[in-house]
Amino acid sequence: MNRNIRNLVVIAIIIVVAPFIMAAMASAEPIKGQYAGTGQGMALMAPFGFKPDSTPSCGQSPQGATVCPSIIQSWSGEGVFSFDKDGTGSLTSLVSWVTQSFQGPSGMIPPSAGIQKVSIKFHYAINDGDKITITSDTYTIEWISGPSAKKIYNLSGWVRKGVIAPGSKMIILTCSAADVVSFKGTYPDVPPAAQIVSNGSHVLIWQHD
Repeated sequence: MNRNIRNLVVIAIIIVVAPFIMAAMASAEPIKGQYAGTGQGMALMAPFGFKPDSTPSCGQSPQGATVCPSIIQSWSGEGVFSFDKDGTGSLTSLVSWVTQSFQGPSGMIPPSAGIQKVSIKFHYAINDGDKITITSDTYTIEWISGPSAKKIYNLSGWVRKGVIAPGSKMIILTCSAADVVSFKGTYPDVPPAAQIVSNGSHVLIWQHD
């Protein structure tokens, strides 16, 4: 009787554990090829950068007043993620933005909308078989419509983290407010210290190698 009970316990453990082992083995497959992606979220821009507590820093307006401006935006986009076996990849996407009205240097700026083309080269790392982190090496946006049409900006700090589904046919990514994007270079309409944080998610579906 005791032996039978022990055998049943062993069988039960195998039945419970086996699916998790199989899932881990499946999710450990390397990712490669092209994935179609879509996503959406919100962004907060601080023209004078962020304080350690993630609130906008303050600065001086042209009139000499102390201001702590911020710009709230929502975004949605679709694009193509390409992953290479050597741990590098690229993203090309079109992203639509809606910007709420905000306090500008000389008064309130009305709400607006626009579309930008995003081009990113990145490297990625996979941990624990199914956790992925993607970090930009180059990050360029080109506005193709809206108040900033034809303007091009280079940025740094774009990071996405997420989970690879078993079989590597789907990847879920999120962006965190802890990941701060900064502008690279000097632009006449962007203060040098300007930074952006964003929260949102992406769903990637494998298309082909």
